[in-house]
Amino acid sequence: MLGGTASDPKEAMSKSDWARVDVRRVHNLLSDAVLLVEAPDTIVQVNHAAESLTGYTVDALEGLKLPQLDSAWEREQAWVKGDSAHTYAAHWRRASGGSVAVSVTVQQLGAKVLALVARARRDAHVPLLESDARLHDLPSDVPDYITVVDKQLNVLFTNRSATAGVAAEAVIGTPVLTFVRPEHREMVHTRLLGVLASGRADLYEVPVNRPGGGTSNNLSRLTPVFKDGCIVGVTIASTDLDARRAATHERELRLERLREQQKLELLGRMVSGIAHEINNPLTYILSNLALAREHSSQGQPALVNELLEEAAEGAERIRAVVRSVSLLSRGKDEPNRPIELKTAVTQAVAIAKHQQGFVAVVNVDVAEGLIASGHPRKLGQVLLNLLLNAQHAIPEDEPNPLLRVTAVRDGEQLQVRVSDNGIGIPPELRERVFEPYFTTKEVGKGTGLGLFISETLMRQMGGRVALVPQASPGTTVEISLPVGSTEELAGSAPRSEAPLPSLEILIVDDQLEILRSVARMLRGHRVTTVESGAAALEALQEQHFDLLLCDLMMPDLDGPAVYRAAVKADSRYAHRFIAMTGGIFNGPIEAFLRATPVHKLDKPFSREELLSALRQTQRELPLR
Repeated sequence: MLGGTASDPKEAMSKSDWARVDVRRVHNLLSDAVLLVEAPDTIVQVNHAAESLTGYTVDALEGLKLPQLDSAWEREQAWVKGDSAHTYAAHWRRASGGSVAVSVTVQQLGAKVLALVARARRDAHVPLLESDARLHDLPSDVPDYITVVDKQLNVLFTNRSATAGVAAEAVIGTPVLTFVRPEHREMVHTRLLGVLASGRADLYEVPVNRPGGGTSNNLSRLTPVFKDGCIVGVTIASTDLDARRAATHERELRLERLREQQKLELLGRMVSGIAHEINNPLTYILSNLALAREHSSQGQPALVNELLEEAAEGAERIRAVVRSVSLLSRGKDEPNRPIELKTAVTQAVAIAKHQQGFVAVVNVDVAEGLIASGHPRKLGQVLLNLLLNAQHAIPEDEPNPLLRVTAVRDGEQLQVRVSDNGIGIPPELRERVFEPYFTTKEVGKGTGLGLFISETLMRQMGGRVALVPQASPGTTVEISLPVGSTEELAGSAPRSEAPLPSLEILIVDDQLEILRSVARMLRGHRVTTVESGAAALEALQEQHFDLLLCDLMMPDLDGPAVYRAAVKADSRYAHRFIAMTGGIFNGPIEAFLRATPVHKLDKPFSREELLSALRQTQRELPLR
């Protein structure tokens, strides 16, 4: 009788049980490793060959996630589709460390089951790769190019950055000199052989061809690979210098944006304090001028003079505030020059005191005659940052809030220290205070950019900034700059000049009050005033002028447009142009000032400053 007598249903094995037994028996007869994987990536069954290949026990492998074993699975699984088998090369981790190079064929057995069949690749690079477990722990996406070659200089391993999108399997086995330009192959060949012969590392720079197309200028380090005391290959670690330079440029752009962000933050916080400082003197300037008009008609010259002197003093206070703030927004690319240190510190202290809530007493102990080499705007911003940080570090209930600024010369360096009697910085945080966005201040008192940007600015000036260890409460920050040239500073000091000859001068400004004021300052000269750029061009057509004083920001034709038209008509105006500015520049005007030989006169200016600008312009006229 076909099939025989049926057994007791309770003792019969299910079809799934029979299938499982049969599959395992078949698998264990195979010399290739077999893994059954339940989607998406859980290993549910392996054979004895998989145990031998990987060094893991069957129990350890079953239940393991496939990416923990197979370095290429996350990349290759996308190619497993339908009934088609997919074959790829990979490295499987071994239980003892290191890895084994394998060739894997994978196929879908059902909606939720995959079968992987793997065998060791018995080519020349397997023992080399198995001998260096650390190599395969390298991320394949590191920006540097990592390539390993054997003693015949064929590629055994390469990371994803080096292949530029080309599959690593397409590169493995290729002579590495294929990717070196013909004119450099002999040199690279000699260096590789030298490392194989000597066992010593080497370093060289050379342009190379990328597997995916294009070239890169690479700095390459050659390191021998050893197995059992013998050299079996060379690791080539290359850095794309062009990409690194581009990354450095991008980093500098980000730093510049951070500096501009902090500059806006500082200016924003200063608005209320500056408004207070300006409104106070404006109050008595306007009051005194009104009284002066009233009493001048009553014949009281002494009182009129007193009122005018107080008004002038108030105007000077406003000018000092505005000029101190403008230190934060001057040109970015001005070279270092001598700076009188006490003046720089005094200006920074004046700006700091304009801050709302700044109540500390500042003791300045900086000797006259200390000359640093740096950039006034950058040094002013650094000093202001340190003063504001020190103020914020002092508790509000401190009865005697105190800051101290000292300066000493140490060889060819000048060291400035800003100290406070605040709460100090915990030891565990001292190394982090120069990180961007890290702050120990309360919420709303800072962005964590002050010390980071200060360190950047000091580096640009050839200096440094650091915390000074101290046992007493509070914090001391030290900045250091090179000593500047006293002779160079003395050479820039104002000198007595012979009176100017009477000049024909054109003044251009859209504010009538400015025109009247500047014209009065230029008494003794022949002055023509116009209220627009268009009117200036008409005046230039009618007569020649010895000098042009022109506002930069005007509604119709701005200063640069007037300059270009004047020079086009008469090239001599290129060196006879003085730009008057209120200190607010847009991008084109900044570019104009950098590219042309014009002199710049910052408003508000005194008669002495105006005449000095005229003399300097006259001195620098080209000889004809």
